Amino acid sequence: MLDATRYEFVGFGMGVPKNNGFLAEYLNNPSHEELRTLYKSCQIWFCPSVLEGFCNIGAEAAVCGCLLVCVDRRESGTQDYATEETAHLFSTLEEAAKHIRNPDWSKVLKCQKLLKEKVGTREQAMKKFVEVL
Repeated sequence: MLDATRYEFVGFGMGVPKNNGFLAEYLNNPSHEELRTLYKSCQIWFCPSVLEGFCNIGAEAAVCGCLLVCVDRRESGTQDYATEETAHLFSTLEEAAKHIRNPDWSKVLKCQKLLKEKVGTREQAMKKFVEVL
């Protein structure tokens, strides 16, 4: 798939991952600032979720400048911002690896623009939420 000597893999979550041997960095329960620093250290963010609501993680990574590689499924939670024009979409892990090896960096700015127009800032999103309530 992907040569671990050519790529660095990072991640975060709650608790220690079971198979941490391939990760160059893992943040356990990171703060907002630690997450921002992690996202900004990455060029590509892999979004393998298949059943999720709105995927905040992918959106946050994109805003911080990451190229997204996302599952091409409506249920993935990324379809609000991950399109053929704004992200690399995959159906198989082989496709995902191909996209990572051959990235289209022009998609980063397109995704950031779409997120800014569709979601807006944190403050704008909170105001919309309050209005709905």
